[in-house]
Amino acid sequence: METQHATIAMLTYQRNTLLAAVLPALLDQAGRSPVPTRVLVVDNDPSGQAAPVVRAAQERAREQGVVLRYVHEPVPGIVAGRNRALEESEDCDLLVFIDDDEEPGPGWLEALLDAHERLGCEAVTGPTPPRFTRPASAWVRHSGAFDSWQAPDGGVVTSADTGNLLLDLGAVRRMGLRFDPRYGLSGGEDSLFTRQLSQAGGTIRFAADAVVTKIVPEGRARRPWVLRRSLRSGSSWVSVRLDTASGSRARLRALYALKGVGRVGRDWPRALVGRARGDVAAWARHEVSAWGGVGMVVGALGGRVHEYGRSPHAFRVRDLMSGKARRRPAGTGSGPRTQSPARPASSAPHAGPDTPAPHAAAGPTRPGTRPGPAASPAPPGSFRPGHAPLPPGGTPSPRAAAGPSAHGPVRVLVAVPTYRRPTDLARALRGVLGQIPDLRGVADVEVLVVDNDPAASARTQATGGPVRYVVEQVPGVAAVRNRALDEARAHDLLVFIDDDEEPEPGWLAALVGLRARTGCQAVAGLVVPDYEVEPDKWVRQGGFFVRRTWPTGTRRPVAASNCLLLDLGFVREHGLRFDADFGTTGGEDTLFTRQLTAAGGTILWCDEARVRDHVPASRLDHAWILRRQRSHAATAVRVELALGGSPARVRVRAALGGGARILVGGAAAAGGLGGGLRRRARGARLLARGRGMLDAALDRPGHREYGQR
Repeated sequence: METQHATIAMLTYQRNTLLAAVLPALLDQAGRSPVPTRVLVVDNDPSGQAAPVVRAAQERAREQGVVLRYVHEPVPGIVAGRNRALEESEDCDLLVFIDDDEEPGPGWLEALLDAHERLGCEAVTGPTPPRFTRPASAWVRHSGAFDSWQAPDGGVVTSADTGNLLLDLGAVRRMGLRFDPRYGLSGGEDSLFTRQLSQAGGTIRFAADAVVTKIVPEGRARRPWVLRRSLRSGSSWVSVRLDTASGSRARLRALYALKGVGRVGRDWPRALVGRARGDVAAWARHEVSAWGGVGMVVGALGGRVHEYGRSPHAFRVRDLMSGKARRRPAGTGSGPRTQSPARPASSAPHAGPDTPAPHAAAGPTRPGTRPGPAASPAPPGSFRPGHAPLPPGGTPSPRAAAGPSAHGPVRVLVAVPTYRRPTDLARALRGVLGQIPDLRGVADVEVLVVDNDPAASARTQATGGPVRYVVEQVPGVAAVRNRALDEARAHDLLVFIDDDEEPEPGWLAALVGLRARTGCQAVAGLVVPDYEVEPDKWVRQGGFFVRRTWPTGTRRPVAASNCLLLDLGFVREHGLRFDADFGTTGGEDTLFTRQLTAAGGTILWCDEARVRDHVPASRLDHAWILRRQRSHAATAVRVELALGGSPARVRVRAALGGGARILVGGAAAAGGLGGGLRRRARGARLLARGRGMLDAALDRPGHREYGQR
């Protein structure tokens, strides 16, 4: 038999203390392995904070004759990390997964390898008993949430957890298996993967001696976290079975929804009785089961409960049915999360075999927090060093907009995302460059063009003056905006303007000036439509392109990114990113700015900061307008789901609201409610938005406004 080669893959996300503690144990296991084994660390942290930890351990690895590799995975999420491990192990026969919050027991790797060789199976898993960092309450202990599942030694199981899993890569390649990116936020990707492996004819065996200890921090050993995990597990359980089913999905959805409702109806009363009697075991066991039933209903309705989202929002389990949400700062979660990570400065997609990839951030980071600069957000009325205040009222003068200080002028990056609009881009750049003299001597302004066309079609227009040009290969508006964030590492403020817009005089000075005067974390301005051809009366009466405005200084809970200034110190501190799930549909700016305000940031309106949106004749088509209205309404619902509220409640509310809008809007559009052309146009708009809300409630695919053609 040929000598096999193995890789131990550890995924990590901002758990550097745990990583440093477990790497020596992994190296010892690899050094004693009966087959050549290397250790691979896949870092999903945007700033690559695990690189120094791996670098520090590489000398020990060389002494033991073990190859220790580090790779930085720029695509966010646990699924991307696992798939990257598969890709980096193409020259190996076996891949062993272990998580960064786990400790391998003595003989763990040998037990996995022995079971694979002895039993001839395609995968091997083992027990994962917990170790609490603080004594857990009686409720948590009796809930069974952290109990390690067991099977007879050598027994066959149909699915497994990747926290302790050996895979025969030859079988994985023959079966064409990959981890499904749809499960990147919710988890359950390992259950789906191993279930698909079993359905494809593979065998998963249980090795009782291959023990991995799961470290449970104090924050997880609490009732709210356990119930939230149970909710997610119920949702993922249904999703996995729907995705691996061969029968009618509609029938299965109905069946699982009924099962979930039945479980809630059975276990919730039992939990209440157990709590009233002081029977902690019954209370915990039945309450966990009931919340699993709620998750089953959510999964049957097409919803997903996010566990691995780098979102600044979380909800209290007790508020799930009421729809209330508790906000918390971004980055307080743990484990591989999904919010687009920062792009490495190098354009190379992979790090070298033994060399950690370079990253901009420096200094240690607490596990479970997002790294960022030391600058703190300035509350309204205060100012960061280097940002001079302005006299109140009126449009700020150029010098007052950003006066120099001992720390130098404020550094401003104006980002212009573009995709195959060369004429529009040239016009936008002329307008932006014309704003720079207003701030000369008091602000350093650079212009960045982010081209989403892989063919780099905008390169000719984006030359000359203080203009920098980059191509973002990943399609979608979210990737482009995140690239702008990444390229703004050396700047204090980032200003977005779209390529089909043209700034009015004083636009940039007004944005920067209001930020300097108030110390807010974002400033939004007005977008005024400028039609290529005169719109017909239906378009005019419907007001489809007219946007609202407010007095300067008005606080806003949300803003669009086509005329937006961001304080990058606050953005970095709270780990805010544009969500890639909204890359082709739009709405990424709505989610981003709502996350910003939820994290404690302030968005102020600046009526003097105006840009003109050039509306081509093709967008005045009635069908295009209504399709966009439908898409925007669907995206608004998806944003609510992404913000961490009750998925079931959001979907029900969207379905009811969408249905009501369809009835009222349909009647108005048909002329049944009177009011003439204006009423009919507004009715058509209401009807389209109702259809969009219903689409999102039923998880139907919508219009991809930013999908590349």
